[in-house]
Amino acid sequence: MSTEVADVTLGEAIPVKLSMINTGNAPAPFLPINTAFEVALSANVFSVTYNGQRQPYLGIVARRLPPTSDDVLMIGPSEKLEKIVDIAQYYRFQYKGEYTIQYTAEQLTVDDAIDVEFTPIVIEDDPIEITVR
Repeated sequence: MSTEVADVTLGEAIPVKLSMINTGNAPAPFLPINTAFEVALSANVFSVTYNGQRQPYLGIVARRLPPTSDDVLMIGPSEKLEKIVDIAQYYRFQYKGEYTIQYTAEQLTVDDAIDVEFTPIVIEDDPIEITVR
């Protein structure tokens, strides 16, 4: 996880870039539901803190039918998925000061009925510090 901005003005966009790479030798199935890799963010997948207080998620929380094999993305060997999320659209940044952003999504548990064997995904991510002025 990274950002090209360390200082923003209150009310400006805060673009956060997430990357995921398949480091294996075979295609890896990935279920983007409830992650930042969905087309539109629809789950609380970041921890945003200000003065030690977690800021509320303001986006939608989608209720869905159980995932099917059509929901699964296959990520090829060495393939990289990238997504830029304007986190200011989904979390409250209403005060000037220092914020810490951490990616916290958890992979969904998937019913065996969709007949896909998932590989555990490890997301190494260091918190990002943003100053809102």
